[in-house]
Formats: sequence, structure tokens, C-alpha cells
Amino acid sequence: MFGSTLTILFSPILLLLVKYIVKKPCVTTLHTVLDPEWITYKFIKEMYGKLSFMVPLFIVKIALFYVYYFTSQFSDVIIVHSISHIPIPQKYGVDKRKIFFVPHGIKTNTFNDYDVNLEKKWRKLIQGYKIVLFFGYIVPRKGLEVLLDAFKKVLEKENRSKLILAGGIRKEYIWYYKQLKEKINRDNLSSSVLFTGYIPTREIPVLYSLSDVLVLPYTYPVGNSSPAMYAIQFEKPLVATTVFPFVDEFKSGVDALLVKPFNSGELADAIIKLL
Repeated sequence: MFGSTLTILFSPILLLLVKYIVKKPCVTTLHTVLDPEWITYKFIKEMYGKLSFMVPLFIVKIALFYVYYFTSQFSDVIIVHSISHIPIPQKYGVDKRKIFFVPHGIKTNTFNDYDVNLEKKWRKLIQGYKIVLFFGYIVPRKGLEVLLDAFKKVLEKENRSKLILAGGIRKEYIWYYKQLKEKINRDNLSSSVLFTGYIPTREIPVLYSLSDVLVLPYTYPVGNSSPAMYAIQFEKPLVATTVFPFVDEFKSGVDALLVKPFNSGELADAIIKLL
């Protein structure tokens, strides 16, 4: 389950049609499972910014219960990508016998589709700088404002560095993108930070290959992080935070460097260590 709010709310109805009209078994993957304990006023404010007053807390909790409970009722199997997420759907009344853990896969044919012409394009943009990469949708729970604070400190030690924020910007989070742009201008980071917008699949191998470190400063847990899986695939050092799924999948100091969320100082030190 992934997509816009409207798409997610419509999912149980779609499953109902498939199960009882088309009469096919339904297997549903919950990309992210939000623990009801995480749903606080702070969370709502982070997710919706100035529009948070239009999203009452109790409405969000009712909507989540509706989605998770009825999705499970009309599904034969529920898949989660993180071991820590197995008990969370049960808090919404999901039958634990339906829940299965399936880890996110990693491609092994890493460079089969490598495009040398795209590499030339990216090298021209990078211009020999060390690259700190964030990859993923530009949304509030990813902690990008913390990353910008950290990168300002990184530049004090590694001034030949650039930060690439690579990922699509969903309409409902345009306000967050504008907020980040304002911060970049205010902190005089315009020449050191690049927004790429959506990255086509064919460009991912090139972007990762030319980057020095991947940083995922998430402030809230998610079900699985595809960008982290790409870091494994392309053998790139990773800095992430001590939230799920990273604490399930990586041992700090061995597989990655994990720092506390919202801590720009720790984040900066970890990035500098890996550059």
C-alpha cells in the first residue's frame, strides 16, 4: 500500500471488489505501518505543516484504523518488510496469522543497465566534488531540514562537497519543498545543494556510483527504505537514524553509521567520518 491519501483510503474498497466480485485471493503489502502511538500532534504538524489545523488527530487515527483493519479483512495475506512491524497491525485488529515478514529484495545485476552517457551528464554536474546523496521522496518525515543543518557543518571541514537531494516532490508537500528552499537560501547553501526532482530508474546506478555517501536522516519510522537497499546494492557507505527499519537491518559501526534523529551534530560528524 503506497500512494496518495485518496488512493490509500480507497484500497479496502478495491480489495473488497477483488475478493468478493472477482473472487481472487488477495495478498497485500503494507509498505509502512504506522503505530498508533506515533500519531501525535507533533507528528501531524510535521506531516502537514501550516495545514495541520485542518487535520484533527482523532480523524487521522480513525482513518488509519479503517485502512488497516478493513485491508486485513479483505486480504488473505498481509506482508510487512520489517520484523519490528509484525506486531503493529495487530494493534488495529489485524489477525496475526495473516501477517508475514518478507525482506525487501536487492538486485544483483547492478551494472547491467549502466549508461555511460548519463554518467557524463552527472559528472558535469558534480564537477569533481565529494557527493553527499539523499535519495527518496521529499517529504517531512525524511528529516531534510536536519540534513541541511548538518551539511552546513560538513562544509566547514569538507568545503569541496555537494549535497544532492534526489527525489520527486508530491503535490501535497510542495509547502515542505518551498520551506527547504527558503532555508537553503537563508543559510547561503544555494551553490552547494542540488534538488534533482524525480530520478528515472535508469539513472539510479549512475547517481549512486558517483556519490560518496548516502544519508537517510529519517525522523519517523517507515516500513522499508528502498534507498538503503540501493546503498547495499551499489556498495555505498550509509548514514541513517536509529528508527525502524534501520535498527532492524543495520548494525551501527559495522553495516552503517546510525545516529539519533533530529541531531544535526551527530549527523554531520558521521558524514564527515565517511567522506
